[in-house]
Amino acid sequence: MSRLPAAEKLPLAVRKNVRDDWEKVKPELEKKFSDLLGVEWTIDVNPAAIYPYAEADSYAANSLGSCIASYISGAEYQLKYSISSVGDIIKDEVNTLAHAHTITIDFDEEKLFSYCGAKITPAGELAIIFSAGNLGTNIDYALEKGNLTKALNAADQASKPMNHSARVAIFEDYESKIAPVQEKLNKILAKEIPLVPNFEAVYEKLAASSDARDDFASNLGSFVRGYFEGLNDYLTYQKFDSDEMLQEGLTEALEGNAIHFRIVDALKKSYNEAVIEDGILYLQTNTANFGTNIHQIAEGILELLPHVSIPMSHHFDPVILRILRAPFYCPGLRVVIFPIMAKPPGDAGLDSRVASAYEDRMPVNTMQHHAKSPVSLDIIVVGAGLSGLASAISCALSGHSVTIIESTEELSEVGAGLQVTPNSSRLLQQWGLPDKLWETAAEPTYLAVHKYTGQTLAMEENFDKKMRVKYGAPFIDIHRVDLQLSMFDRAKDLGVKFHFGEKVDNIDFNIPQITTKSGFTANANLIIAADGIWSACRNNFLGTKDQPKPTGDLAYRIVLTLDQIQDPELREWVKNPSVHFWIGPGAHAVGYSLRDGEMYNIVLLVPDDLPEGVSRQAGSVEEIRELFKDWDPILTKFLNFVESVDKWRLMHRNELPSWVNDKRNFVFVGDACHPMLPYLAQGANSAVEDGAVLGLLLGRIQSKSQLPQALMLYERLRKTRGEAIVKETFKQRASFHMMNGPEQEARDELFLSQLGGELKGPFPSRWTCPDVQPWLYGYDAYNEVEEVLKKEPFKENKRLVHPGPKVIYGQVAKIRDVVVLVA
Repeated sequence: MSRLPAAEKLPLAVRKNVRDDWEKVKPELEKKFSDLLGVEWTIDVNPAAIYPYAEADSYAANSLGSCIASYISGAEYQLKYSISSVGDIIKDEVNTLAHAHTITIDFDEEKLFSYCGAKITPAGELAIIFSAGNLGTNIDYALEKGNLTKALNAADQASKPMNHSARVAIFEDYESKIAPVQEKLNKILAKEIPLVPNFEAVYEKLAASSDARDDFASNLGSFVRGYFEGLNDYLTYQKFDSDEMLQEGLTEALEGNAIHFRIVDALKKSYNEAVIEDGILYLQTNTANFGTNIHQIAEGILELLPHVSIPMSHHFDPVILRILRAPFYCPGLRVVIFPIMAKPPGDAGLDSRVASAYEDRMPVNTMQHHAKSPVSLDIIVVGAGLSGLASAISCALSGHSVTIIESTEELSEVGAGLQVTPNSSRLLQQWGLPDKLWETAAEPTYLAVHKYTGQTLAMEENFDKKMRVKYGAPFIDIHRVDLQLSMFDRAKDLGVKFHFGEKVDNIDFNIPQITTKSGFTANANLIIAADGIWSACRNNFLGTKDQPKPTGDLAYRIVLTLDQIQDPELREWVKNPSVHFWIGPGAHAVGYSLRDGEMYNIVLLVPDDLPEGVSRQAGSVEEIRELFKDWDPILTKFLNFVESVDKWRLMHRNELPSWVNDKRNFVFVGDACHPMLPYLAQGANSAVEDGAVLGLLLGRIQSKSQLPQALMLYERLRKTRGEAIVKETFKQRASFHMMNGPEQEARDELFLSQLGGELKGPFPSRWTCPDVQPWLYGYDAYNEVEEVLKKEPFKENKRLVHPGPKVIYGQVAKIRDVVVLVA
């Protein structure tokens, strides 16, 4: 649509509405803007110029004055929220870039937004703009933070270096947070060595590059700070803080007494590296890898230092101990003992001990704290889903021999999107999953809860950063198959064996032994049932066919590729990861980005209408559009691009009386024992926790006779937590699915009362509730196992406690089908 001429004269009813609902409140709104921004602002809106864009019989056509007032008051609210959440830098940016200090409303002639947004005009005005056919639509979103950022980034930046996003990122994520990083570095090296970020040069390189990530500007502050934090972490890891020799070696090498970050054209290493030039330590990466593997940047610093000569003396053992105590070998570590051939008297094996110590520092995975049992169990895992793979990885790291029996012929793409929360992501990091998993993950920058009409009820800004700071691990959105295949690759690397196309038919718990429908049999010391909600192992365990029960809900699962989404505004949503919930009467929807912003995952949770006995079937695109036709226009626009959809019945199971059999040679993990509604995204995350805890406990047994203790402790640690999470998912459904009425209104009031402020519990969204989130996301399987075993170490069974034949020293006795070697 081209720009329309202004109306010569407005209808009488419209002029009255403009007078009563706009002109009377205009002075008050000008004062609010002026007070908010600290300088005098004016509002210059021409009702006659925008009236021709009003659709016939629309809100804008019938109530133009009210419409204008709503745009302006909504803009003032959004601007206030941005200032409160980011800081006064927003005031400075708006006042500088919108130098006319005037707010206006105009037609979006350049088609910058789908509904409404903002721009800075050549005259320096801050203009609220609306698209063709959408005057009066999504009024409250015009100056929403993303729209405002887009407008300020597009404004003339001649008076300031870098763009608005970069300046805010530096202010918010670097300047206010770098002091503790600098102080820590000074303490580690016992000397003040300044950190120099070189932001303008870094920005210039990234902005001129075609291969830099799209969001580099908004991450500039946090990424550069992260590189410096990575340096501190590495130096601490290598014990620089307690080793004067290492401190002296590095500080002497840094004659320029500075540490800089910079972007270079070419690297010798894959992602980033550290170099020393002219007495300055440079932490550097290239444009394509800015923000990738940040915390690895300092690896190899020891290679840059001069050889350390240690005079021959009779005190070599402390040297060896120094080498041995380093948590990781740094490739190329050069600690040279001169002369190596001269041995202290009576210590002919010194050089071999040094060589052995050196070899022990060879590169290893990050599982150095994962204890290995001195005895190796034969373990069968039934199921190659996430719980089965997690159990296999953790048990293999504990030194056991693991075989997975999987019913499908191959691993296939099932389930679409998956949200990995910090309680699980820290385990995946610890296990050393392939880099490709993290490279395809989308890390949401904010989490929002909307009323089904589109009104924002809750907004957690800087969600990605808060998760890392609070819990030391990321919250990521990924495609389920990406995680499953990454875990599959890691399991194979650890020697786990796989048998595909084998469906378990029977379990003999006395041996124990499994038999599949094809006749394949396998024996083991332990069977782990990880075969999901339709578990065949569960039926064998209970001795009866135990079917899952409907919960009353079903899920429509949708994945859209960026190519399918033709709307520019929606494409921006997808490319800038965030999590959105829309909650309404009896239903809710959730949307988030996948594969680094190349896909969008939508789940629609609605009342179950599937026929009895059907758990999954193809859905109707027309059906979902009809169900959600009155919901937020953003959501309905996404649904307009859907070409096909599946519907899945959400099922539940009764709690099991025990997760371990009476023979103590069989145990459940994951959905086989605690299936969960997806309303907290904890089904997969809790399953990973199960596998981690089980493997960690099995890594601490000193003999096979301690297996029963380990299994019972696993059940005690995991059953209570698993069942508690299940209950929380039902509570979240009740909160999100409230029917319109007094309870729903009270819920919304509670949401809105804390919008933009510090959240206090109880809070209707458990995703951010301060009473629930720390308990969910702060869980650390490694710490839990370590702490409980400090208090309750496994006991050594030195004598038989069950009745049986007399056991003769050094012989084998068979007691209740368990073979025990008494030594």
